Amino acid sequence: QWKDWRGEPQVAYPKAVLSAPPPAAGPETAQDKLANAFEALHDLFFLDSPVEGLQFVIDLLKDMVPAEAYSTYLYDIDTNELRCVVLTGPEAEQRKGKAIPLSAGLLGHAARQEEKILVVSHVASDEHFDPAVDGREGLTARNMLVQLPVSEGRLLGVLQLINRLGQPQFSSDDANLINYVAKQLSKFLHSSRLGLEQYRNKK
Repeated sequence: QWKDWRGEPQVAYPKAVLSAPPPAAGPETAQDKLANAFEALHDLFFLDSPVEGLQFVIDLLKDMVPAEAYSTYLYDIDTNELRCVVLTGPEAEQRKGKAIPLSAGLLGHAARQEEKILVVSHVASDEHFDPAVDGREGLTARNMLVQLPVSEGRLLGVLQLINRLGQPQFSSDDANLINYVAKQLSKFLHSSRLGLEQYRNKK
């Protein structure tokens, strides 16, 4: 379950002779990003574990929704806690594996709401913000996006992005893209859980 990511696949393309240089690519639109995510996420369902799936999603979002830090958590129904799994940015290694009570911080607040996505434009002024839970040492959290992968009404985990890069805030296009990615991640995590349960039942 807790194995390291295996790295990016190596893809080779056939050589071609161009009679003229290709036209310069214009800015990627929201529809372009959704289409690219749709294609990329097919590979998600060939992975073996939840950890690999979460790493895959983080790598995808780093290209499509740049941010200073990313965090993924899996929900432990037995302890009612969120467990840090895959993180990037400051203090990532120190936080990996730690548990967060579902009652704590913006992450816990988001997990307890019916809304599956939470976009916070001014983190410091939010009454639910807890730097020890939601923030990172060495990083001033300005804005944040929290998305909940859910399957059949059951919380599976949390995706967290801190400080949008390239623009002042997380946009509605960002939210729509991450919502789509989270839906596919939910399907993967649900199927992974079913596979693990079936394996345990056979033992």
